[in-house]
Amino acid sequence: RACPLCCAVVPAGCVGRSGAAWRDEPPYTPPAAGLVSGPADPAAPDGFYEAVGYPVVDGRAVRADMLERLGKLDRLLAEPARRRHRAAQGVGVAAVLALFGAASWVPAHRLVLASYRERADAAAVLSYREGIGSTVKVFRDTHGEKLVRIDGFPVAGTTRGMLDAQESLGNVPLLLSTVPSPRVGLIGFGAGGASWESLQYDVAGVDCVELVPAVLEAAKWFPEVNHDVLHAPRYRVIMGDGRNYAMIASRQYDVISVDATTPKMAGDGSLYTLEFYRLIAQRLSDDGLAVQWLPFHLLSDAEVRMTARTFMAAFPHTTLWLSPLRYHGLLVGSREPLHIDVQALRRKMERPGVRQELARAGVHG
Repeated sequence: RACPLCCAVVPAGCVGRSGAAWRDEPPYTPPAAGLVSGPADPAAPDGFYEAVGYPVVDGRAVRADMLERLGKLDRLLAEPARRRHRAAQGVGVAAVLALFGAASWVPAHRLVLASYRERADAAAVLSYREGIGSTVKVFRDTHGEKLVRIDGFPVAGTTRGMLDAQESLGNVPLLLSTVPSPRVGLIGFGAGGASWESLQYDVAGVDCVELVPAVLEAAKWFPEVNHDVLHAPRYRVIMGDGRNYAMIASRQYDVISVDATTPKMAGDGSLYTLEFYRLIAQRLSDDGLAVQWLPFHLLSDAEVRMTARTFMAAFPHTTLWLSPLRYHGLLVGSREPLHIDVQALRRKMERPGVRQELARAGVHG
């Protein structure tokens, strides 16, 4: 019998949707392990690909869970539009979804797994990697900006909004930290912007935990963002899951920053839980700071409040900071009340690398 985890399937004895057993047929295989789609063999028996978990769409066998994920992405990206619709009470649902929604588009000759916005904006796909855990795509939009998406969700890039998040995650906690030569832990690489920003300070070192190998491969497309940070002397990449690393790590950090993720994407929700916040609290030094990205544009007011309350349950002294462009929020938590040394902050802002990066964000001393 066959299942979606099989690497090769001998269909003899398998039963298709018609109820007939497949016998005396050559073996057929679904896409190789780690791939989410592949060309379907037209000679395969009827119902074979559906039986092994890869329904055929326009000549390609597509992993069933990816089709389900596209449906979830549909709902996620359409949610802000639905909120706008409810507020406007007069904009047609079809029009709103056409402007802001996401869809899986199946044209006549090929299958394109993309949101509406991505199809409208993407001018060229620069890199596409299907992995066991995620699919990573780098593309250039019609304005010449580059973006990296994981399973269709934008996580980093060269657009002003993306840089606003990366620059904030890299600079805010280190400007606020009172620890001399702090050790920094980052969960998530993105395009490497926060990693590069962190290294502009007098840090003992920066450890970055990244789950998806293809995200690191995509770093070469963003030299203006990460400046080849993967080869920097004080920088170390730890391949693995951020939550699991927090459970087993013996090293303590003075700053732990969670990169731009959303609790509404599969696998990312665990980084917004009380259990995870308590884990990273155990990895912080006495004067350490924990930083959580807060995506206002993806969360309702109630969800923002819920996230903040959960964070505050682990970090009783929490402050909310807005990014320079006010696109994003950062929750900064600590064990003790946060005291800002204005003179020390000014000295940090005068460091050549820091001053240059802050100027790009529109922040001047």
